[in-house]
Amino acid sequence: MSSAIPAELKHNVKMLSDIVRNLGAGKSQESAVAAVSTHLKKFWSPSMIESLQKHRAEIADELPAVALQALDKLE
Repeated sequence: MSSAIPAELKHNVKMLSDIVRNLGAGKSQESAVAAVSTHLKKFWSPSMIESLQKHRAEIADELPAVALQALDKLE
């Protein structure tokens, strides 16, 4: 991840990766994506989600596929 990425965004990337690891454990990819996108809708502010979506190209290598698919569902 580029050093030009704001610290808050880096923190959100780490949190999202942790959420995928916790909510996706033992589930199919489809179920994991649904669980993560539901969690994001319920507990994350729209600005947090929008920031991840806006910087997707810059952070994509840092996120698991489930996280990226969950973000796609929220667009």
